Amino acid sequence: MTDPEDPAQVARPRYALYVETLRARMPQERFDLLMKIMRMWAESGDGTVRLKHDSPEKKLFTLELQQEFLSLMGLLGTTRPGHEDQADHVVAQLGDGEQTRGAMSLVPPEVADAPAKTARHAGRTGEQGPPAQ
Repeated sequence: MTDPEDPAQVARPRYALYVETLRARMPQERFDLLMKIMRMWAESGDGTVRLKHDSPEKKLFTLELQQEFLSLMGLLGTTRPGHEDQADHVVAQLGDGEQTRGAMSLVPPEVADAPAKTARHAGRTGEQGPPAQ
């Protein structure tokens, strides 16, 4: 039985349900790549994952897949003590930088909803931030 007072026990079923939703909605090969990337990330100690962009998987590594990867990382992160408050974080577009295009990050909703805050967050990652509205 799930203990509603234990954030990790609440987060795990939420993660499992989200994964099953992705399985139903994504093409199988894209879902398989997402799960492969998640395993690589978890096995690396939640560190860096490097993909070879000259492989056939490059076409499958879409913006949607990248956003879902960040979402899953966020859901898994909420299972750790002290990170339960991150369950509401959302994927924000940070813009382009010198060495990257279309950078994204998980941020609190109040950061994602405020272009100035998103731009400050982007500055910490070396990106330019999204265009001002």
